[in-house]
Amino acid sequence: MNAGLIDKIKVIDGVVGVAIVSADGVIAGSSNISESDASLIVFAGSTAEEVTGMFALGLPRMTIIQGSDYRLVIVKKSDGYIGVSVEPDANIQSVKSGIASLV
Repeated sequence: MNAGLIDKIKVIDGVVGVAIVSADGVIAGSSNISESDASLIVFAGSTAEEVTGMFALGLPRMTIIQGSDYRLVIVKKSDGYIGVSVEPDANIQSVKSGIASLV
């Protein structure tokens, strides 16, 4: 199942890489995602959960981390996270919609 989901996400316009990572950092499947990116996916995903929990906002559906030359979209799964590396100039709304339609 992980490979099929990864393949479907990879074809979304603007997607560079995809990883499915357990909450403890074990990569269950990936395409073009480094181990350091997988660590960032878990760290950012768990931090977003912790912060939203502090304010009683509920679990975040998607977390986006953006730098000058990278973007990661992180989606919470029951047992971890899906991390999607996105081209810096890609249409992020289109990418988010594509991911949401698959998960």
